[in-house]
Amino acid sequence: MKSLLVVRLAFLKLLYLSPLGSGFNLDELTFVELNGEKDSQFGFSVVQYFDNATGRASLLVGAPRDQNPKTNVSFGGQVLRCHLDQRRCLPIPFDDQGNDVQWNGLEFAQIENKTLQWFGATLVTSKSGLVLACAPRYVHFSRSGYERHPVGSCFLSQSNLDVWNFSKYAPCVKTEASCLNGFSAVFSSDGNYLVTGAVGSYFGQGQVYVKDLRKTNDPEKTGEGPKKK
Repeated sequence: MKSLLVVRLAFLKLLYLSPLGSGFNLDELTFVELNGEKDSQFGFSVVQYFDNATGRASLLVGAPRDQNPKTNVSFGGQVLRCHLDQRRCLPIPFDDQGNDVQWNGLEFAQIENKTLQWFGATLVTSKSGLVLACAPRYVHFSRSGYERHPVGSCFLSQSNLDVWNFSKYAPCVKTEASCLNGFSAVFSSDGNYLVTGAVGSYFGQGQVYVKDLRKTNDPEKTGEGPKKK
């Protein structure tokens, strides 16, 4: 059985519960049923996306255990774009590359691990059409190759999803050993700033990264809290 996401559409139906209060429910008659692959956790994250260029709206759905057939990564996760009028979902090629390798002086050695990275677990959009998709369990290797650092990684769309212009955003790779960046994320209301949560920094104390998207400099971040007396 495939994973199931049911999207309730059309008008909201009000349910009057008492003279002092009221509630509402989603329309139970008009809906669109969208399906993902079995055990992919399709629907773990869902956001609405509006394409300013075409004027069309669609849903972006995270499937953090989905298998990308274009890579050698096992259950790395994907983000799918679902067109409601066509009732189908297609993967967005944020990252179609397998694990990267680097020459260490003796051989080309693997420097990262995307298996079970949970790509698509965090998914946010901005009013200007930007999309951020994150893999908070992404692991980067130390230069020696002996250490494994779960730093987290995200991909940011620079224009619109039809152009396929994405850039990697992983500020913890060179600064923190286990920050799990991308565990949470949000755009500012004007779309100029990107805020991501890194819950693993400072031995689980956590920190926040703030990136000014209008500039190319490194993001600002919160520091370590005071030591307990």
